[in-house]
Amino acid sequence: MTKKHKQNPKRKHYEIKFPRNFYWGTSMSAHQVEGQNIFNDWWEWEQKGKILNRQVSGDACNHYNLYKKDFAMMKNMHHSMHRLSIEWSRIEQTEGQFNKREIAHYRKVLLELKKDGIKPMVTLFHFTLPYWFLEQGGFLNPNGRKIFNRYVRRIVTELGDLVEYWITINEPYVYTNFSYWEGLWPPGEHSIIKFIKVLKELLHVHIDAYQIIKEVYRNNGWRNSQVGFAKSFVWFDPQNKRSIMGRAVARMYQYLYNKLYFKPFYTGRYSLLFGYGKIHNAKESLDFVGVNYYFRCACKFSVFKSPLHMRLHTDKTMERTLFNWEVFPDGLYYLLKLTYRKVKKPIFITENGISTLDDTQRISYIVRHLDAINRAMRDGVDIRGYLYWSFIDNFEWAEGYTQPFGLVAMNHRTFERIPKSSSQVYSEICKTGKVTDHMISKYAKRIKDRILR
Repeated sequence: MTKKHKQNPKRKHYEIKFPRNFYWGTSMSAHQVEGQNIFNDWWEWEQKGKILNRQVSGDACNHYNLYKKDFAMMKNMHHSMHRLSIEWSRIEQTEGQFNKREIAHYRKVLLELKKDGIKPMVTLFHFTLPYWFLEQGGFLNPNGRKIFNRYVRRIVTELGDLVEYWITINEPYVYTNFSYWEGLWPPGEHSIIKFIKVLKELLHVHIDAYQIIKEVYRNNGWRNSQVGFAKSFVWFDPQNKRSIMGRAVARMYQYLYNKLYFKPFYTGRYSLLFGYGKIHNAKESLDFVGVNYYFRCACKFSVFKSPLHMRLHTDKTMERTLFNWEVFPDGLYYLLKLTYRKVKKPIFITENGISTLDDTQRISYIVRHLDAINRAMRDGVDIRGYLYWSFIDNFEWAEGYTQPFGLVAMNHRTFERIPKSSSQVYSEICKTGKVTDHMISKYAKRIKDRILR
């Protein structure tokens, strides 16, 4: 071979491959897509004008009535898993009275997924509570855990034969922070004491729910269930890497936000904030971890504001989303390795997505995060599936309808579903289990420079 040939080797194509049994799909929550969830705390909150631009969820995406159409679209997009939530306030509109018609509805939903060859992952608590439960104090009520356990037992007994994967709680930190510390979500509290108390209570709520699910499955002779919870993760860096205090604040956030909540599940004991002592059944109450990841935060030390001052982005040169979140795929790679090293449990990416009006940016976001996941898998992290947030543009809590995360857009007047280019790219990824530069170029040539290494 001549020297000239050595200097001009044939360029290799960019390609990411995933295992054949890897799960692909999307995530949604009931209140954000179903519509007319009039019996929960969020509906009451919306009527008080607490949402951006005084919006209300209303009919949302009308998924309650159009679920068959949505699942058919998912099937055509080659999804093999879908994460959904049960709306507790539909099931138990009045305390102690379970609505058989609504239970039957969710059974039809799960059967439709099964018919379309899509495995369900069911969330039991995704931020919304029956209004009567909130009026009793919610999870601050001494009997709150017992009330939630009753709901869990009924749902799992009625639907468990159709479900293998359960999420007990979605993002305990996010829920407690916005509801009991920052006051942006119902019940609108501003109490660090209540924040810690509810966060600790949700730890026990998960453990109890785990035991109940396992018991119901054993008693009915059903195949083994897999139970976990979905944790929101954020990668923290110092705003100024040369600042000793900035690095210390970033490390503190890494511990408090990303590591602390998992310690009981591999030590069997309480950790900082929650007190001391053993937690019964903690080490035996986690089959998998749901990882929700969106962005990185920059931290700095400030004597004028708070020693824990945090900013959502570092500077204007960083790529950001419509939510003003900084896009940082490497953060997912770091967090997957950190979490697996500690917990040693299989991982599902239960949420990962971007709010943007630029669908090319969405394609780029998905591919770069899949690259981070693939690198973690090559490094030995046991990752079982990827569920993009979200299937369709929906009601984004306090932000209302201003944050389009979906692979599918929607006409709010007619409820027409309009697939975006990103849904086509993601569909091909789901079908083939791989990402190539040719596949990307077919839909969006602009992003090749962002992705190809």
